[in-house]
Amino acid sequence: MISIIVPVYNVDKYLDSFFSSLDSQTRNDFEVIFIDDGSSDDSLKKIQEYSFSRKNVTFYSQTNSGVGAARNLGLYAAKGEYVYFADPDDIVYSDFVEVITGASQDFSPEMIIFSFYKVNNGERAIKGNNELNFLSNRNKIIEFFPSLIKYNNIYAPWNKVYKKSLLTNNTIEFPSQITGQDSLFNLHVFEIVQNLLVLPNTLYQYTVYRSNSAQTKINFSKIDDDINIINAFEKTCNEMGINSDLISNLIVQKVFKALKHLLDHSNSKNKDLNLFFNKNNIHEAISKIDNKALGDVKFRIKRICINVLNSFFYKD
Repeated sequence: MISIIVPVYNVDKYLDSFFSSLDSQTRNDFEVIFIDDGSSDDSLKKIQEYSFSRKNVTFYSQTNSGVGAARNLGLYAAKGEYVYFADPDDIVYSDFVEVITGASQDFSPEMIIFSFYKVNNGERAIKGNNELNFLSNRNKIIEFFPSLIKYNNIYAPWNKVYKKSLLTNNTIEFPSQITGQDSLFNLHVFEIVQNLLVLPNTLYQYTVYRSNSAQTKINFSKIDDDINIINAFEKTCNEMGINSDLISNLIVQKVFKALKHLLDHSNSKNKDLNLFFNKNNIHEAISKIDNKALGDVKFRIKRICINVLNSFFYKD
């Protein structure tokens, strides 16, 4: 059986659609665990009403502790052999349980990765591999890892199903940092997983929602969280014996994205750029970039932009 774990926080306007996607499943041998994380809207009321009429649905409520803590609570409450972490503002496709149940019975993998639709500003695109691949040992996982990075989202939990024992036996939980818990969690999983199944099936719809004004302020703690992800990714790649191009690309991607956000939203650009480039962890991350490993033109251009700004603002 599969346990679908759903952290909930102030998403009442999306819940009806999410409930419908659960009710449309072509198999009913699954459980759903909702964890309300201190919502101030009608989210808790809605999941209470939904669960009361369905034997396979339970809910918990906790004071606001973050999505990681909510998922961890659901993980340890789960009764299924496999666990899945969905977001309530997305859609689980109707054949999800059927496909995952069949795949788990056929291969008994420790982890399953599947394709998904990404919806951004009304445009839909499929993300994932287009062939079934059973990676039956660590060597095959390591060999296939660059392909997973290129075609799948290796950081999100909602395109992956995990054998519960893999997580609990290795004490793998979502960390408490404010952003990027998903990335750190999955990088930990990739360090230890012994086999995994890659499915071409598109089983989930992930929607990118526009940020509100409160979420567009400069947040240096998020930058620190991104540096933690870079360090964790570097550790995973080093343990796999993978070369530096993946690490360099990620550093350029994260640093450039943070820079763009800063330039778009800062009211004191010179001050914030000084703070940014003189943060020890930023300087250390930039120094790790291997220019020879940046084969893609777009990464080289971003690296040049970072170099120019760094040379101007960094104070040795």
